[in-house]
Amino acid sequence: PVSSSPVTSSMPGHSDHLQRIESYIIIGRFRHELVRPSGKCGLIYGNRGDDVLYGNLDRDTLYGGADNDTVFGGSDNDIVFGNIGADSLVGGIGNDLLHGGQGTDTVQGGDGADTINGGVNDDLLSGGGGADVFELSTSNGHDTIADFSHGVDIIRLARNLNNSGIGDAATLIATRTSSDGAGHAVIDLGDSHQVTLLGVARSTLTAADFAFI
Repeated sequence: PVSSSPVTSSMPGHSDHLQRIESYIIIGRFRHELVRPSGKCGLIYGNRGDDVLYGNLDRDTLYGGADNDTVFGGSDNDIVFGNIGADSLVGGIGNDLLHGGQGTDTVQGGDGADTINGGVNDDLLSGGGGADVFELSTSNGHDTIADFSHGVDIIRLARNLNNSGIGDAATLIATRTSSDGAGHAVIDLGDSHQVTLLGVARSTLTAADFAFI
């Protein structure tokens, strides 16, 4: 069963639309929306405008859409996409899959074993609690991983990413890692794509920190 009770709320500079729905597929209709469903798993599209989207207690799939969105997965194992714009994504509780998409994004996994991909441009990534996987894909940005935990988290990337010739962890560590002025490890993936691991010394990196696909 599907039930909907639209509620108009106010936020500075916004005309928001709040929907509470039992079992749902929601596609945003307005330029600035606040969507907070109540009920079981669903699919939420933010569409255009700077949206604030919330998942709920079950497994949700949320798409921020265009512009600069804030998306919260909520409880359980959620799939969260920022899409276009400078987005802020939070997985919450559960083993979540988060993808920033285009734009300069901030992506936080929260509790659980999350899989995090910043997408294109300069992104700030953090896994939170749990054993997290940071996926590095084709990009021309400079990403920062704020809380990589050596021996717990994994950095996953494709062989020969960006035509870099990298195919194994030993080669990556020996030829593609360095330290910045503050002592943080920096990984150079070619094609102007770098990743900085805050608080991680280059000398501590081992093959166990990487997985190639």
